[in-house]
Amino acid sequence: MTVRSDSSGSNDKAHKDGLDDQHNWDRYRSYLHLIAQANLGTVLRKKVDASDVVQQTLMQAYEKQDQFRGSDEASRVAWLKKILRNRIIDFARHWHGGLRDARREVGFEKIVDASIARVDDWLEASQTSPSQHVAKKEQLLQLPNALDQLDVELRQVVVMHHLQGMKLREIAEQVGCNETTVGRRLMRGLKQLNQLMQE
Repeated sequence: MTVRSDSSGSNDKAHKDGLDDQHNWDRYRSYLHLIAQANLGTVLRKKVDASDVVQQTLMQAYEKQDQFRGSDEASRVAWLKKILRNRIIDFARHWHGGLRDARREVGFEKIVDASIARVDDWLEASQTSPSQHVAKKEQLLQLPNALDQLDVELRQVVVMHHLQGMKLREIAEQVGCNETTVGRRLMRGLKQLNQLMQE
């Protein structure tokens, strides 16, 4: 389902933002799905589907679009990431009994924030010129599609290392191979991903 804003909504707000009333919210779906998958963790992923979290995020954004105060694409992406972050934390509270401990909840919030920041940092690290920084917002939207084109074993280690922040040793234990193999898969995956992002 494509979530679109209603044309009978506030035209003044849309024009102020420089965005059309018929803005296609679905263009962010893959990017938000990637972040959700990286943040749901093994236990939560068994109870909550990342697609559901993303759908709820987009529906909430659509319903509350009059509260959006940004004026450009970057602001919109930041706003969507904040909504997604809060949805993930809400699901964690629900399925982990309210997280029962304020320290545990703050710890989980920090993990989610760090994972979301990792996506941006990863793209920032690959930017070397001002024109590449301008292209970052487009790359944010291209990244999930490029990752989907990788072989499963390559995608798995790239996501675990760069989005979930796992060390090679931890990945090796989880996927059942040695660190050297994980390192090789990571290098191949990043090389292929870089080529896909250049296309």
